[in-house]
Amino acid sequence: MAFAIPSIVHQTAPADRTRWDPRWEKCQLSWRRACPAPEFRYMLWDDDGLRQLVEEAFPQFLTIYDSYKEHIQRVDFARAAMLYIHGGLYVDMDVEALACPFGHFPAGKVSVVASPYVQNEKHQNSMMASPPGHPFWVAMAEEAVRRRSLPMYRTTWQLTGPQLLDSVIEANPQVNILPAAMFNPSMQSPEFFASGIVARHFCTSVWTHQMDKLGMSLYQAARAGDLESVQSAVAAGADLGSRDYAGLTPLHHASIRGDAAMVELLASLHADVSAKDKNATTPLHYAAQLSKLEVGEDEQASEAQPRSSGRATSCASWCGHGYQAA
Repeated sequence: MAFAIPSIVHQTAPADRTRWDPRWEKCQLSWRRACPAPEFRYMLWDDDGLRQLVEEAFPQFLTIYDSYKEHIQRVDFARAAMLYIHGGLYVDMDVEALACPFGHFPAGKVSVVASPYVQNEKHQNSMMASPPGHPFWVAMAEEAVRRRSLPMYRTTWQLTGPQLLDSVIEANPQVNILPAAMFNPSMQSPEFFASGIVARHFCTSVWTHQMDKLGMSLYQAARAGDLESVQSAVAAGADLGSRDYAGLTPLHHASIRGDAAMVELLASLHADVSAKDKNATTPLHYAAQLSKLEVGEDEQASEAQPRSSGRATSCASWCGHGYQAA
């Protein structure tokens, strides 16, 4: 007999709500509306609750869980314990519900959302549903533990994230895949705002670090190219050194995007141009890399008309002061 998916919506977030991204409350409310009580039960897990789930579901792996260097790795691992014990639907805090998805989950099966960013992964762990006690989650926990001891697996994507999930799905092809076009459209695609989609993922990427709300507002505004909101956030006291899970500051992101206006604004506000991310790369390095790439493209297009100014050139020169890329 195939067991139905329990009518439970699970989410995880810090107990300290000052660390919540400004969009999370709206997204959280969307799930309460799409899957209302009393028909559905809503469960919000904090760090202590996640650890208790792992201790209950996989006590033999608790030491491994505690040993993960990155907070997001523990959060990822605990999702398997959550669905193994309770079943139901797990969904990230930055996913908005536009309709109730439970009618799309076949009884007795694990359902996982497809990724629209196939250059990174085939599936995402941002939306997953399951009956309780499904062996898929045991397999996922065991594979995560196996990878923890092997040097070729170093990134969060490989250790506990979507690439781990891809591997377990490949070994368990009976998993039901929720199509990205309906459940997880790319933010850059027309489908993101289309009628008839069930959910959409805003990819805020802020649960894994120590930003307060002002820092989050600055970070999101810089990534969106919103100059006015960046100025407002800094005037209100936002930390220009706010970092995401990869160690990237708002200035890093502006440099990576080639947003010369944002780079110049952040530099004028005294953002640290020498700040290093987890790959020991500074905003200046990213700007210089982009400049080399775009200058090369221009030369191929027209050697007779080299570009004298432009997005990448401005990014590389905004505060170079004689800087030379290595």
